[in-house]
Amino acid sequence: MNDTIGDALDGNWLNFILPLGWVALLLFAVSLFFLTIYLQWAGVRTFLKILTYVLIFLITHLLVISFLLVQKSAKKFLQESDVESGEATG
Repeated sequence: MNDTIGDALDGNWLNFILPLGWVALLLFAVSLFFLTIYLQWAGVRTFLKILTYVLIFLITHLLVISFLLVQKSAKKFLQESDVESGEATG
């Protein structure tokens, strides 16, 4: 604790880190860079997957609703045609 930067580190505070420590810091920085790239990629991929599921859900439900509406309309049409044919023959 009695040493100064000028005495113990030759006046450069960066000398506090040894050469192998610089290598470790560089590898850490590179790993953070690749982690950031991976997280961005995973986020986009997850968003697209969720969007796909939502679209499939919506399309499926629209098809079911359309089918039910057509079926209801067909039943109503058949009931009306039965009433008309019953009146014509009666």
